Amino acid sequence: MLVPLPKMGDHQSKNAQGLVDAGAATVLRDQDCTADTLMTALEHILTPTVQHQMAAAARSLGHVHADDEIVQVCLQVAK
Repeated sequence: MLVPLPKMGDHQSKNAQGLVDAGAATVLRDQDCTADTLMTALEHILTPTVQHQMAAAARSLGHVHADDEIVQVCLQVAK
């Protein structure tokens, strides 16, 4: 669950949207975040089915060898 900070501009919300669209996260707006809404949201995302779905969605977004590719680009640029 992501709770973008409103005082940081809208970039946190925009960054979160990609994860939400993929099914890898949910967003709770800061102004809507109360003890009750947080508890309800956590109860939902902590159910085994939702956890499994969100984890699979998050894995699908990953790039397993990104670190190696970044190193190779840096080495090429440094030459």
